[in-house]
Amino acid sequence: MPRRGTSVPASAGPGVGRSSHRAYPVRPPTPQAGVRTAEFRTAESRAAESRTAESRAAESRTAESRAAESRTAESRAAESRTAESRAAESRAAESRAAESRAAESRADRSRTGR
Repeated sequence: MPRRGTSVPASAGPGVGRSSHRAYPVRPPTPQAGVRTAEFRTAESRAAESRTAESRAAESRTAESRAAESRTAESRAAESRTAESRAAESRAAESRAAESRAAESRADRSRTGR
């Protein structure tokens, strides 16, 4: 117990005075020595808003990269479809050529009488 006249005012903040013997850790004093002013609360809320904005920006970048991946996948699919249609055209041309050769050989056979 402090001597008379030496008591510590309550405004001195946490960690100061008789409560300092408690077993639980005491919060370190804020810049305003324990008095949380409106300014300090405003600064804390601004910091929280800033962190929120940063996380939103990160989410936005993630969404953008997902969209880019999706566009890349779509363009690959389109290229694949184009390649398939080219292959189909090539097969059709080959079959037309084969039919043409068969018709020519039939015509030759009919001319020679065999």
